[in-house]
Amino acid sequence: MRIGRMILGSLLVAATFIVVLGAPSPSEAVPVSFGTWFEFSWTGITQARGCQPADPGGLDCVPSGFPSSGGNSSFVGAPAWTFTSPDPVRLTVTDAGQAIDRFFVLDSAAFLGPTSAPSNNPGDSCGTDPVPCLADPRLSHGVFGLDPGAHSIDMIQILNEGPDGAGYFRLDPVPEPATLLLLGTTLTGLGLARWRQRRQG
Repeated sequence: MRIGRMILGSLLVAATFIVVLGAPSPSEAVPVSFGTWFEFSWTGITQARGCQPADPGGLDCVPSGFPSSGGNSSFVGAPAWTFTSPDPVRLTVTDAGQAIDRFFVLDSAAFLGPTSAPSNNPGDSCGTDPVPCLADPRLSHGVFGLDPGAHSIDMIQILNEGPDGAGYFRLDPVPEPATLLLLGTTLTGLGLARWRQRRQG
């Protein structure tokens, strides 16, 4: 019963944030790139924040104040996190540290969905490397498909048993099937041309 009330309360708080936040202001936008993990923070059940030193108002996302223990992430400023892509994009989000956090993910203030439910056991921890954290089913994570075009990503932390925390997200372009077919045909053609040259030589 207590967990049901907590989840309902979290949903109401998150819905309020969605109404209050609206579309992010362009002056607050932080451009982000593809193919790297970005580390963000939050305090309690709130809108996501950036990490220091990228966001002076943000938190030291891991105890040492540096990006992930895997050395595979960068600090990011406060959302909204913006980018434009000619191809579809895969947005991957994962919690880190203790398995007690969950997020609503937004794109230009439109609701994309929640990340998965965590174990909500503070004893379950994945450390501060997004790769093993993403693979750990006890932690909250999600993968969201985005259409080509301009995007403005934001998150709201909807479940939290601790005072603050850190998570990660990354963007990866997903080429259209026609692009992949064209690339495959081109590579095949190049391979045949080389094979013919070798036979003639």
